Amino acid sequence: MKIVMTTDTFWPRVNGVTVAIDTFRRELRRLGHTVYIFAPRYPAEWSGFAVPDDDQVFRFPSFSFPLSPEDRLGYPTVRLRIRRLLEELQPDVVHSHSEFTIGFGGKSYCVRNSVPHVMTCHTYWENYITTYVPIIPAFVARAVASTWSRSDYRLVDYLTVPSQWLSELIASYDIQPPIAVIPNGINPEEFHMEPAEREAAAARFAAKVPGLDGKRVLLYAGRLAKEKNIDFLLEVMLRVRESCPETVLVIAGRGPHDASLRETVAEKGLSNNVRFAGYLDRKELSYAHSISEAFVFASKTETQGLVLIEAMMCRSPVVTVTSPGTSEVMAEQKGGYLVDEDVTEFTDKVLLLLNDRELHERKREEAWETAQTWTAAKMTEKLVEVYEKAIQNRKFQDPAQSA
Repeated sequence: MKIVMTTDTFWPRVNGVTVAIDTFRRELRRLGHTVYIFAPRYPAEWSGFAVPDDDQVFRFPSFSFPLSPEDRLGYPTVRLRIRRLLEELQPDVVHSHSEFTIGFGGKSYCVRNSVPHVMTCHTYWENYITTYVPIIPAFVARAVASTWSRSDYRLVDYLTVPSQWLSELIASYDIQPPIAVIPNGINPEEFHMEPAEREAAAARFAAKVPGLDGKRVLLYAGRLAKEKNIDFLLEVMLRVRESCPETVLVIAGRGPHDASLRETVAEKGLSNNVRFAGYLDRKELSYAHSISEAFVFASKTETQGLVLIEAMMCRSPVVTVTSPGTSEVMAEQKGGYLVDEDVTEFTDKVLLLLNDRELHERKREEAWETAQTWTAAKMTEKLVEVYEKAIQNRKFQDPAQSA
């Protein structure tokens, strides 16, 4: 099968969508499929975080999105380039991973050429709207998200989402295409390191985050943005250090909230207990998880909570705030704790893991066992089934193709 994935975010941009696309691409290739990626071109200064492209990755001119400078949008002219490239490649299916310029750039081509078009919704748009524009009432945000979704998805052959709750939410918008729940999977091999790899990753990590010897490490990894609720974790750290002053929260990632978080750390006198690591490559992140006492997460906008599964794959227990996405991953409280957005309750669970070694070891093993149910191989099998259904449905609708 020849597949084109279109997206407005990909390496070197580090986020859950990028990781999901890259993971599915690797697994699809392993199954013998050809996968092309259409993605934005990033500035040269991002090269230090780049994963090398191959001849099946096509980059398009882009500009920085004003509300989120590390994100990119393609110029209006890219739509013509995308259409011409699709005409050249003649894919069996086009899979869009975002709703903007490059992500939906193949929509008109699919409609005109009767090519199956699959879309993945990665984002809880209602919550994003109220987070970034808090003056907008929730019912207005829902109306905007539902209207937008019906417009964007009405010509799509299949819609996939990473969690059951998001499937139910989007179905309530009364959209037309069928919806398949396909969580973003994790490739266990990405978190396995030979001794030499681990040593190299440890050295790179130590250069980015020095002075951790003798410290108890908590880790946050993800986008540094308002909706990730990292300020809540800083409030937790104020209380954790009262009992465990040697504890350090390592914040890995970058984003528009970076400068504000650094100011808050200084204002709260947390400079000795919080370190900013910037972006970590996959091996550095694996190493960071492996030396952490727990992965801490407070986002309320997650559609799945892929970062929780990554942490658990490295045997790192998780303490996370309840949200629709994280609740599905942590439904049975295996491998950590799912708590309300309450500083005291969250702090208590962190301190339990820090102070009870037997409990910590049990949660570590639970975490690893839970992560095995979210492997990329299993999820990719489901994705291939969706592609095959979309192709068959399109042939059924177009008698000329089935003749």
